Amino acid sequence: MKIFSRSGALVILIVALAIAYSTPNAQDEVWWDAEKDPSGELVERRSIGDNHGTGDNAYFNWTRGEIVVQGVGVATPDGGKYPVQMEVEAKRAAKLDAMRNLHEATGIVAMTYSSTANKQMLESDYIQVQGKGAISGAREVGKPVIEKDEKGGIKVYIWMKMSLSGFTVSLYDKINEIETKEREVTPIQSYDMEKIRPVKEINPSIKDDTYTGLIVDCTGLKGRPSVSPRIITEDQKEVYGSLKVNRLWLLNHGLAGYASDVTSAKNLQKDRIGDNPLVIKPVMVSGLSSDWAVVGDKDAELIASANKEEKFLDKCRVVFVLD
Repeated sequence: MKIFSRSGALVILIVALAIAYSTPNAQDEVWWDAEKDPSGELVERRSIGDNHGTGDNAYFNWTRGEIVVQGVGVATPDGGKYPVQMEVEAKRAAKLDAMRNLHEATGIVAMTYSSTANKQMLESDYIQVQGKGAISGAREVGKPVIEKDEKGGIKVYIWMKMSLSGFTVSLYDKINEIETKEREVTPIQSYDMEKIRPVKEINPSIKDDTYTGLIVDCTGLKGRPSVSPRIITEDQKEVYGSLKVNRLWLLNHGLAGYASDVTSAKNLQKDRIGDNPLVIKPVMVSGLSSDWAVVGDKDAELIASANKEEKFLDKCRVVFVLD
């Protein structure tokens, strides 16, 4: 005996798909909502695309390495459209708007690299191609919001998320290519990581000199997150940068992690910096994007000495704390 008719089964299937579509994935925590801002994570909000001046619609989570953008679509009842038709039309327009915003967002990420590589990359079609590749992996997250106006029109808001990992890997390749040529023309001095004193001689108050990573506490200095941050001395010698690390670690983990305070850095980024990270306070930030941490001579020597045993710099075990 048949319990369901064919039409009844179809209705059940449609309802099930609607519920699945409208229910956010448990893993898609809505961190981009300002009221649910995740404690300790570094989240940057911007207004981009056609939304300039009307509120934030692009959200960069530098701790998680994710971008979420909002897309908005509108449909009107012209031509006697049914509400269902208008909703589909508005959702399609919202997705296209979100994709355009993701494209702009990848350009913003690329521009955080502060050197002549920035200008050269943006003047080529490299970012366009790599950005499109990264965007192709984006997916819709959260629950769409549908608004209806008094004239029968429909406006739909959706959110799409993409990971920065694949995109930043391609950026590192280009950055290293340009930066290597740049250094051949204008050599950038590297800090001598070998001719240094033991940690306890530099700072006798230190009890445990076996460090597993580095936290660069830039709070109060108005630093900015970027794809390729650096640590330099006051006389412009590089202590840490993209050419100093193991390439495999760079591609798999990125050059640095981010957090909004030191405690959160130790908790949220423990997999990166381990149980006993060295904490350094720079004297200032520099660079075109304010993403280079400038440290004093004593701290530069301390970083180099602490790194000598564990080689944590080679493994990108570095977290920048920004506010």
